[in-house]
Amino acid sequence: MTTLGAEDNEEKQRDTESRVSQLGLVADTALMIAKGGAGFTSGSSALTADALHSGADMLSSAVVYYCVGQAHEPPDKTYR
Repeated sequence: MTTLGAEDNEEKQRDTESRVSQLGLVADTALMIAKGGAGFTSGSSALTADALHSGADMLSSAVVYYCVGQAHEPPDKTYR
């Protein structure tokens, strides 16, 4: 059995975090589009409102995706 070095573990964790946040962003976007389309087609204000809620979830997922990327940037001169 081989063990991963610290650098390999960090890279694996970064890839996992990135994939999970991408998946959340894609899922929230798909839900927003599906609910919005269904709400518009059926005239359901409840589905339309839920699509807006899914849009807010999508925005928060986009922020998480951005922050995950920023968290793995190397420190600048101020924070070394």
